[in-house]
Amino acid sequence: MMESRSARPVFSTLCFLMPAVLLYVGCMVYPIVDAIHLSFHTWNGIPVSPLEFRGFDNYRFVLESQEFRVALRNVGVFLLQGVLFQGPLAFVLALVVTSTLRGARLFKVAYFLPVVLPVTAVGILWKHIMNPATGAINTFFRTAGFSGLAQNWLGDPQMAIFSVAFVSAWVFAGLNMIIFSAGLVSIPDELYQAGAIDGVGYLGALFHITVPLMRESFRLYFILMVTGSLKVFDMIFVMTGGGPNGASDVPVTMLYYQAFNYSRFGVGSAIGVIVLLLSLLATGVLQKLFAPREDL
Repeated sequence: MMESRSARPVFSTLCFLMPAVLLYVGCMVYPIVDAIHLSFHTWNGIPVSPLEFRGFDNYRFVLESQEFRVALRNVGVFLLQGVLFQGPLAFVLALVVTSTLRGARLFKVAYFLPVVLPVTAVGILWKHIMNPATGAINTFFRTAGFSGLAQNWLGDPQMAIFSVAFVSAWVFAGLNMIIFSAGLVSIPDELYQAGAIDGVGYLGALFHITVPLMRESFRLYFILMVTGSLKVFDMIFVMTGGGPNGASDVPVTMLYYQAFNYSRFGVGSAIGVIVLLLSLLATGVLQKLFAPREDL
């Protein structure tokens, strides 16, 4: 009798968990396993067509292709802007919206607004702003007498990826501002008061109190920034389509074109698996770098 009663909570728990487990397995685990399986085969996307086993040929094709090297270099551009521009900008915005300045709430809404806009709409908007003939940026430079600064922002192979990376920073700085703001408001005011008593100024408190205690916020930011750079797609697809001539391609746009334009679903799956492995590796390294230190 006691055994049947003790089994009821376990059975009830399993009944409640089963829908979520099935949904997770069906929507997450199965597609990953199927992509790994497909990456070792050749398939043209037609359901009745058989799979042809190719071993590691798809991976060899991807890793040896010049297009994939360019795609990885472009990911490096996104990583660079995340470290040098987006991260510092988001941190400064977080300092502003968590300060006692008047209108801080208005600033928070204004800075976060690009995040809630559809990426497609943002991409189309900036595509018009960066139009070399009628765009607002070049028009401003010509009107101000700096015609030499006017560029073909999205049509120049040297400028396209940097232009898209700038727009990406403009969009996601507001989201990272929220992450940093959460870390800032979690720091006890008593620490700043104690620092003020000891004669610590604003910059001293910033570098010796604020930054060390925001380790978790920085960890979350870098993980999201690195994994987001590896899987970026929508902004590039809308603004440049990977052009001109593949100059702004990234791994996921390359995946899209290989699978859906050239019907090389095995190659596309191989690219997806490589991106997944790089994301897992980067996440593991960042978790190790930002692991809690015993001396803190």
